[in-house]
Amino acid sequence: MTNNGKRIFKLNPRNGKLDLIGPVKAGEHYAITVEVIDSGGKSSQGVIEVRITPEPNLRGPRFLKFLYEAQ
Repeated sequence: MTNNGKRIFKLNPRNGKLDLIGPVKAGEHYAITVEVIDSGGKSSQGVIEVRITPEPNLRGPRFLKFLYEAQ
């Protein structure tokens, strides 16, 4: 994991869960670059963008597709 979220977030390599491990402030924005490698040695990179809202977010996450697959 790289970029400005490395000291704020922890990514579980087994299940992909992203945990908050440092302090954040409303209005902050983080970009986290992650790389995945399968058992065959193929890899891919992606960026997770996290925006901290200034008030409680009572809405659940919104995804455009039901399932995302990497090749």
